[in-house]
Amino acid sequence: MTNQLICYSPIDGSIFSSRKVLSMEQAVEKIELLRSAQSEWSLRSLQERIELVLSGIKAIGEMDEIIIQELAQMMGRPICYGG
Repeated sequence: MTNQLICYSPIDGSIFSSRKVLSMEQAVEKIELLRSAQSEWSLRSLQERIELVLSGIKAIGEMDEIIIQELAQMMGRPICYGG
């Protein structure tokens, strides 16, 4: 049996999402991958990092409608308070 992390919506108790839980070995592999990525990130110029972060913020802003809907369903918070 595979372990799953399940997110239930407080609105109606339905399953909003589920994800497979990593084994300890898989988690260690991911951590090593992230450490490698951090090293690569630190080699970028400050200006390039700023531009990439601003680009990420813009992309999140463009997903506002989707994010508001998902947060409302996950938290049970009315959509009128989102965004």
